[in-house]
Amino acid sequence: MTLITVTLESDTFRAWRAHARHLLAADIAPEHVLWQDSDSSGDLFADASCQPCPEVVTRRLTLSRRAIDWLETASRFLPHSLHEPTQSRWSLLYRIVWRLARGDGAALLAGDRDGSVLHQRIKAVEHEAHHLHAFLRFHRRAIDESGEPEFVAWFEPAHDVLQEAGEHFLARMGQRRWLIATPLGAVRGDGERFDIERPCPAQARQWARAIPEDDEGTRLWRLYYASIFNPARVNPRVTRRQMPQRFWRYLDEGDLIRPLTLRACHGDQQVAQDQAVGRQKGHTIHYRPASAHDAE
Repeated sequence: MTLITVTLESDTFRAWRAHARHLLAADIAPEHVLWQDSDSSGDLFADASCQPCPEVVTRRLTLSRRAIDWLETASRFLPHSLHEPTQSRWSLLYRIVWRLARGDGAALLAGDRDGSVLHQRIKAVEHEAHHLHAFLRFHRRAIDESGEPEFVAWFEPAHDVLQEAGEHFLARMGQRRWLIATPLGAVRGDGERFDIERPCPAQARQWARAIPEDDEGTRLWRLYYASIFNPARVNPRVTRRQMPQRFWRYLDEGDLIRPLTLRACHGDQQVAQDQAVGRQKGHTIHYRPASAHDAE
């Protein structure tokens, strides 16, 4: 059968779903479909012989709400390997719905070949959403015109988590106007609703990345982090696991993590207190954990 090329009008689950529904209805097998993103310059195997999907309806598929949610979440996984193009996400999803249309429910199971990849991608997207919630920092800006965002932030997520960002911060920012700009797009909220703009407008990028050096919020975060830092409990490996280093640049206290950690690993653990506390009057108590409970 002739290879069919499907170029998505936008890199969204909705656009893919419309094409997938049409392909399933025409009974087109996954191996005969070549998916391309909207900005794709073409594929090595895509040539003039590729034809549009025929207008023949032979099969329909109804999915559960849970299955649709899983597919939608997995569609926002962005491969970062040179050996795996971004459009491979659409191929995986179509292969799964093709199998479901034939009664192969195992395609959604974590123990299945395709289902395993599906659940890994869902987990990666959900994990990245958690990272955004935890490590994104808003900065307050002077408002020049009515309707402009008061709080702005820049973030570079590994996967498309703009929907989760909008839902999360709409519930937490009250009636404030806010903006999150990313390379994938921008999310704006006004206390009543949020909107996602793709691609990210140039003005949104400028607002989000123009952080004043004397920002009061930055000073507060840095002061707070330095005051609660406990050198006696530092574990660099655990720190990097819970707070991956790629996120440090978004944190106001990010440039404090490394020097404070180095100080702790080279002597401050022996004192087990902040320098500001150590300068107060009183006795410094040194200890050796290995012999702390030796019997006399």
